[in-house]
Amino acid sequence: MTTHDPRPLTEPLEPRTLLSTAGPTSTGVSVIEVIDHSVSMAGDKLAAAKNSATLFSNLLQPADSIGVVAFDDTATVAYPLTAIGNSNLVYDQVRDAIDAITDSGTTAIGSGLQLAAQQLVPAAGSTRAIVLL
Repeated sequence: MTTHDPRPLTEPLEPRTLLSTAGPTSTGVSVIEVIDHSVSMAGDKLAAAKNSATLFSNLLQPADSIGVVAFDDTATVAYPLTAIGNSNLVYDQVRDAIDAITDSGTTAIGSGLQLAAQQLVPAAGSTRAIVLL
């Protein structure tokens, strides 16, 4: 059963509160964030998507993996699926990859989701998720 966390999103959340109601897994979670950066997302919408992606990635734990796919009329891997590990390096690299995304092109959501699914293939055996922003 999923429970609702009544705290506003500006307050810190426990990492697994958003990811799973079954509790942490020993293999971690593999997540690909898929960010629409088409011109229709220009300005505040893209800024909000990038901020949300960064906040979400910061909730992940050392046993988890994170990757980022960006799409407009084509999809690209902005950051390959990478195990987080016990340093802040991956968090910093993901933030930098997200910050580098700029608006351009039209919207091809299917391409973004297809590339995200391909990125998750090597993560078989772990809990896998795609977060669409």
